[in-house]
Amino acid sequence: MDTLRLDLAYTLRTWRRQPGTTAAAILALALGIGANTTVFSFVAGVLLRPLPYADPDRLVMVWQDRSAKGGPNREVISPGLFVDWSTRASTLEGVAAIRNWSPNLTGNDQPERLTGATVSGAYFSTLGIPPAWGRTFSADDDRYGAPTVVVLSHTLWQRRFAADPAIVGRSIQLDGQPVEVIGVMPASFRGAVVDAEIWNTMRVDTANAPRGIIMLRALARLAPGVSFEQAQLAMTTLHGQLEQEDPELVGARTRLIRLHDDMVGAVRPVLLVLAGSVAMVLLIACANVASLLMARASQRRAEMSVRAALGADRRRLVQQLLAESGLLALAGCVCGLGLAWFGVQALIAAAPPQSPRLLDVRLDLGVLAFTAAITVFAAVVAGLVPAIAASRVSLVAGLREGARDVPGLTRSRSLLVAAEVAAAMTLVIGAGLFVRSLVGLQNVDLGFKPDQLLTASVSPPRGAYRGEEALAALFDRMIARASQLPGVELASFTSILPLSGAQINFNFRIKGRPPGRAPGDEPVASFRSVGQTFFSTMGMRLVEGRGFLPDDRAGAPAVAVVNQALVKRYWSGVSPIGQEVGVNGQAVTIVGVAADVHHTGPAAVPEGEMYMPYAQLSARGGWLVLRTKGDPSSLVPALRLAMREIDPNLPLASVRPMSALVAGSVAQPRFLATLLTWFSASAVVLALVGVYGLLAFAVSQRVREIGLRMALGASRAAVVLLILRQSLGVVLAGVVAGACAGAALSQVLKSFLFGVAPGDPATIATMAAFILLAALAASCVPALRASRIDPVVALRDD
Repeated sequence: MDTLRLDLAYTLRTWRRQPGTTAAAILALALGIGANTTVFSFVAGVLLRPLPYADPDRLVMVWQDRSAKGGPNREVISPGLFVDWSTRASTLEGVAAIRNWSPNLTGNDQPERLTGATVSGAYFSTLGIPPAWGRTFSADDDRYGAPTVVVLSHTLWQRRFAADPAIVGRSIQLDGQPVEVIGVMPASFRGAVVDAEIWNTMRVDTANAPRGIIMLRALARLAPGVSFEQAQLAMTTLHGQLEQEDPELVGARTRLIRLHDDMVGAVRPVLLVLAGSVAMVLLIACANVASLLMARASQRRAEMSVRAALGADRRRLVQQLLAESGLLALAGCVCGLGLAWFGVQALIAAAPPQSPRLLDVRLDLGVLAFTAAITVFAAVVAGLVPAIAASRVSLVAGLREGARDVPGLTRSRSLLVAAEVAAAMTLVIGAGLFVRSLVGLQNVDLGFKPDQLLTASVSPPRGAYRGEEALAALFDRMIARASQLPGVELASFTSILPLSGAQINFNFRIKGRPPGRAPGDEPVASFRSVGQTFFSTMGMRLVEGRGFLPDDRAGAPAVAVVNQALVKRYWSGVSPIGQEVGVNGQAVTIVGVAADVHHTGPAAVPEGEMYMPYAQLSARGGWLVLRTKGDPSSLVPALRLAMREIDPNLPLASVRPMSALVAGSVAQPRFLATLLTWFSASAVVLALVGVYGLLAFAVSQRVREIGLRMALGASRAAVVLLILRQSLGVVLAGVVAGACAGAALSQVLKSFLFGVAPGDPATIATMAAFILLAALAASCVPALRASRIDPVVALRDD
């Protein structure tokens, strides 16, 4: 310990003599350690930390897989299929069904749309989390015809009911109807599948559960002693039996996915890409520090020789040199933790809203243990090679040559700098590809004009608006009142808003064509109930036929507008105008063809869509859309006030400009591109510091040589070219290696790219030119400094 104390004291004295270089080394390690700690906080919180449920590894999602028939591999299910699974799946226990629910909390001064979930009675028992107050659902609560009861989240209980335990057993007003509160969940509980703040029961009629409507997601727990593989095999067998009873299931299969994998599967590749990126930043930082320590080792060659002459063995020399790298790493760790704290908060704020498990991201003991591990790793990687190389001393040569450079150390530093450039080049290629993908996504023609559009979700309660006529009359009044607001050019309604994430698919029939040969072969489209001026309000283009007219009301001949994707799929270039289709048992005439809309995002291929007037295809709820003359956000207070005049118990929800939804559709690629750009910029700066340090040290070691060259007639330009040539060789080697690595990496990242090919030559060439120019700029300072050496002074000092 005394020896270590002396080594650390000597290191601190050395730092005081070279504060600038020491600060640069600590900053480099702080950036590397801080970035890795930040990203690992997300990896630990999202991917590694167990879900907050009882025995979470035994929770699974149960899906229909229709990929064999061209459908999704995770399809929602019908109430009838849920009943079959819950009663006949012996390898599963506590099968629970879940669907979204958006009740209106009324009966007070401020009505509010709540984010809820309708669940089957086994939901909370399947998750294994007891309530904080009251109870959760029982089998009687889920019985068909039972009175509605609800369970509150802890957040809603605090926000709207003042955390009053007496709320349990009392009634609250939901959609204008009294509903009893039976329980409150603990503060730590977060709903699975649907992030809800209130839950009610599904109350499925098990004897007559519908099979033609798919709207439920299924969660289950593996039965005791049953493995995941056994459960999957048993569900496959059960599906084969159900196919004999329900032809709609032919061609599909039942698929189990662990709940954790189902939740985080989409973000896992993103986090792994970020983890790899920050690991490269840390390695570059370590290479920078190693290069610095090699330079110091070269300067201390005489000192090492004296120590060896006085009896210090090689182990003792290595220990003394490692003390400096350890102290540097420790200082970098302390600074890096400070950067990581701010980094975690910033990343949580910048992460896409749909990112899972953000509440589990934090700096805890596990993350701190990881930080300690990478600090030790950085100390060893940055210090071991320089220490071993510097400890190989020759007493005679070391004492005679003093502080002159050691060729072996010079070659090692050059290799380290080339490796830094290669790593930086790899990262900037990845960042360049992601930025080009983001630009491509942002330039996609969505099929409508999102600028100056204001949207608001509305969900009329069933108790107050029971029939189709009542709903249509309500939407008419809302559109008419919204159209009268100052600054509103057009107003309309749609049951499903583009980019909102919702989808409703119906089968239909084409008149004159035979029905499908097998179940599921009938034509299918995504349906929207819309207002008369919907297309002009949204800025959508009609490519053929007409839109909807005031005469397209209830009782009039039913009409529809289809999109180009549906025409291409089912009419093969023949105009569908005037043709008749069967929808929900009624004859519908196609009167127009609309341009395709990227409903699920700019990267998604448009699917077949059919639009009908809401007076002819009823919608329980949907979205008001307003085209404004100015900033849409400025109309929010006026719109809320106008809608309260129509019905004070019908609150608006998700009132926001359409541009916010468009921005959200590219939130993940923007997040990834932004982070990679920052990490690659950090890597480039560190690599350029390495290039600068290498040349600056080389110039300091070649003062005599340069002075002699200038004394023999070498011009200043020749000296500058001499130094730049040394830099160019190292940088070129790194750029070539990085270009090859970047091209290979882009093949791994191709699933994230849009509108740009992996290994795109233009991107690689642009990034290579950028690195070369930046390295040239970093090399000019030491090169110009070398050209100003006075040959008389240089030779006299030598």
